[in-house]
Amino acid sequence: GAADHGPPGQILLAGGDVATGINHLRSALELDPGYAPASAALALHYFQTADYASAEPVYRDAADYAPADAEAQAAHGMILAILKDWPSALARYERAIALMPDNAAWRLERAIALERLGKNAGALEELARALALAPENASIHMSLGDNLRVLDRKEDAIAAYRKYLELDKQSPMRAIAEAWIRILSAA
Repeated sequence: GAADHGPPGQILLAGGDVATGINHLRSALELDPGYAPASAALALHYFQTADYASAEPVYRDAADYAPADAEAQAAHGMILAILKDWPSALARYERAIALMPDNAAWRLERAIALERLGKNAGALEELARALALAPENASIHMSLGDNLRVLDRKEDAIAAYRKYLELDKQSPMRAIAEAWIRILSAA
């Protein structure tokens, strides 16, 4: 069964025999698509090696196999976003949020997908929901600033970027927020 292939696949991957390890893990998933240890090991390998195109079907299958698992839906959404498949990422984030509506991080990711699809008003609404859940989350304020800037709401964008700078004292993104404040203040 799947348990005969999964653990050896994990051991082979960890030992550096990647091709054979992947084959074992895939065999385990062919025998049992819901065999979580094989799915997790394969997904982690692809994610850690930045092979997102190979990771996508693994994450998709895991999410499809467990439609009531909010984490699986959001994880597939994340991979789809990395691959810039914004419509599909949006759909997965919406499924995750329907299952777990109080997750500010997923609401932020949904807002980003909406913005990438040119749906800035919807993104702004989603960012408001995310802020209501996590008002001290710097990333939400940064995204809010970006969205407000695109909507030509300069003063509101500046305020959001300033709040981001207040909350995040060390991220390299600070330079971007500072630059937008200067640009918008000069305009």
